[in-house]
Amino acid sequence: MAPRQRTVDWPGYAALGNLAFARTLIGAEYQVRAQVVHVASNAWVIYFGAPAFQDAAPPAWVENGGCITGRIYVGIDPFFYFEGLKDVTGMPNLFRDWQVRKILLETTPWKETITLTGGKLVVRENSVPTFVEVQHTNAWSDDGGHAHYILECELIGAG
Repeated sequence: MAPRQRTVDWPGYAALGNLAFARTLIGAEYQVRAQVVHVASNAWVIYFGAPAFQDAAPPAWVENGGCITGRIYVGIDPFFYFEGLKDVTGMPNLFRDWQVRKILLETTPWKETITLTGGKLVVRENSVPTFVEVQHTNAWSDDGGHAHYILECELIGAG
C-alpha cells in the first residue's frame, strides 16, 4: 500500500513545501518527514501534516525550522501538553479534532525476562505485533490492566 501523504498547511511553517508526510509502519510507529516547529529546553514539536511533541529535551542537533526524517512512535498525550506545555511561551497550539474510526487492542503475547540485575520483567514477545478490534477502551481491565491501543483516526478539518 502506498504511503498516505498530506501536504503541510500550517501557517508559518512551509520549509518542506509539500514533502512532509507520515507513513504507517506497524502499530503506532510511523516513518515521517517533518519540520521542527518549536524547540525548548524541555520539549520540542514537529509537524508532518499534524503536529506531534516530545516532552523531553530535544537532541542537540535539533534546530527550530529544521527538517527531519525518521521513525517515531505516535501516542496520545497523557496530559503533559494539556496540563502544562500548552501554556509555555511560544508553544504552538497542538489541539486537533479527530474522528476515531477503529480501536485496536494489542494482543501480542507477553513473556517474562530476567534483567541484568536479576529482576523479573514482563515484556511483549519479540514478534510481529498482533491486534484485535474492540468497541471501546478499558485500560484498567483489558490485557490485565496493561492495555495498549491503536486508534485509527481521521483528522477533521485542516491539519
